[in-house]
Amino acid sequence: MKQSAKTTPLTHHGPVQWRLLTDWMREDGVITAAEAERTIARCSRAESAQPALVQLAAVGIGRASDGRPMDVEELTQYLALRAQAVADGMRPLRLAEVIAATPSL
Repeated sequence: MKQSAKTTPLTHHGPVQWRLLTDWMREDGVITAAEAERTIARCSRAESAQPALVQLAAVGIGRASDGRPMDVEELTQYLALRAQAVADGMRPLRLAEVIAATPSL
């Protein structure tokens, strides 16, 4: 996993916004830096009332492993894995290993 110069906090309270979720996925190696930039550009164009997971699925955010767009279920699985890893005190590098070993992510 390649860490960016600016990393987001591991913990978060409140609704997860699309930008934070995109940053986490980039930092965890689920999406590439290029895919993160493409997603940020698309989502920044207009406000959306959709939940973050629905919005990211709608723009077709692609997995780093194969470029295939992630659906709401896969995005939800990622967020659940990340939340559990943080709750368990897992370090970011270990989180990336768990995500890489998850077939659907």
